Amino acid sequence: MQIADLSTPRKLAPLGLIIIFLQGLKKWGQVLIYGLIPFFQGKNEHLEFWMFGVFAAVVLAFGAVWSYLSWKNYFFHIKADKFVIKQGVLRKEESLIPLERIQTVHIKRNIVQQILGLAALQLDTAGSAKKEAEIPALKYEYATALKTHLLALKADEYVGEQTEGNQDTIAKTTSVEEEKILMKLGFLDILKVGLTENHFKSSLIILGIFFGYTTQFSEIFGYEEESVFKQVFTFLAVIIPLFVLVFFLISIAFSVWAVFMLYFDLTVSLKKSGLSVSSGLLKKEENFIPVNKIQYIKWKSNPLRKLIGFKSLAIYQAASAEVSRKKTVRVPGCKKHQQETVQNAFYPEYNTAVNQKEIKPDNFWLVRLFLFFVGIPLLLTCIAFFTGEILVASALCALAVTAVFFVYKYVQHFKAQLSTDLLVINKGFVFPEQVLLKTFKVQNVAVNQSVFQKQRKLVSIKVYTASGNLSIPYIKEKDGFELANKLLYAVESSNKEWM
Repeated sequence: MQIADLSTPRKLAPLGLIIIFLQGLKKWGQVLIYGLIPFFQGKNEHLEFWMFGVFAAVVLAFGAVWSYLSWKNYFFHIKADKFVIKQGVLRKEESLIPLERIQTVHIKRNIVQQILGLAALQLDTAGSAKKEAEIPALKYEYATALKTHLLALKADEYVGEQTEGNQDTIAKTTSVEEEKILMKLGFLDILKVGLTENHFKSSLIILGIFFGYTTQFSEIFGYEEESVFKQVFTFLAVIIPLFVLVFFLISIAFSVWAVFMLYFDLTVSLKKSGLSVSSGLLKKEENFIPVNKIQYIKWKSNPLRKLIGFKSLAIYQAASAEVSRKKTVRVPGCKKHQQETVQNAFYPEYNTAVNQKEIKPDNFWLVRLFLFFVGIPLLLTCIAFFTGEILVASALCALAVTAVFFVYKYVQHFKAQLSTDLLVINKGFVFPEQVLLKTFKVQNVAVNQSVFQKQRKLVSIKVYTASGNLSIPYIKEKDGFELANKLLYAVESSNKEWM
């Protein structure tokens, strides 16, 4: 594929002016909302709504002029092995990003950009707490070619000589990498993923939105939020059974809607150099994860997804601890053969591992968990019983009995397996997880031992990677030091690049 000459400054696409204006609309909209407050409060009898119309016209006109100047003053190009972005109206900014620091390039497209045939190009560097730079409005075809070109420049894979060109012409060639479609979620697959989501989490989000917006509107329009909450909960108390049913259905609908927004037309492609993931309805994202940036992967499931044979894949990339979650790429709805394809492509050691050592936590960990999750409910049960709260005591007692079962199962399902090249950690009973980590990706290993652990010759291991840490709690002291030494030896003896 070819790309335009970047030795001279390039501009945004002409239709990018619309994107720049809409990006600033939130700011101008806030000004308009605050301008409305005096009209709703009614403290000044001389205010008329035509005055607000004039005020709104002035604000929007100012926003349009500012957007035009922002668009006109936005340039990008490559100079001396650096990607340069210049922007600003009154305050000029110039960002210099060394090509070697660019870890990956993403394409983002909201609904307006999709309609206008535009895309935003986002550059990520290792460990940055936010996106290093974003070019907000390029023609989609040009953005795709520029993404390929920048990744090729980083890897020194491009060939050809620079010539004159623009966003519609071509001046450089890059190698085309073979691509294999791993999975593509259809309508029914996305519906299944939505129906098997964590609906409890969705219900908490809905409640958070309700309380958050109620508080904001009470501050703007001056009514008492407590009176609203009281009226709502009084009404719900009367029809509580119906409310529970309706709220549960709304939570399911919200989960399905959220999944469609995030994963519509999800396509995962395998390349020799990495994994390409594109998805989204109103906001479409095309993410590319280089192989060397993948630190570890995690397979997750839940009781509903077990029934239909689905697992979710989370890919953890090199990033600082505070942003690793933001840069984690998630792929829901992986079937068994797709799981095998991913593991064979990126973790062939999983099927060929020999001399695996299995490590399980000591029963002392189970005792400590029992003391917390069972002991506290039983203590509260006794207090409730002696104070005459028989119903509460019965509920707490049932909770303690249930905790016994689930805590025992959780500890029994926790195990770590170490071979020469791979560390595998399995945990979870209701929500099982499996982590796959290549040993040369390890950054550091910490062996922790409390006073209670020392008496019983136990330790807890913490494995640090460039995308966070993994814990193996309460294992035998001998196994712990052996595990730590093997991991550190694997790191020191490996000549592979961890990122």
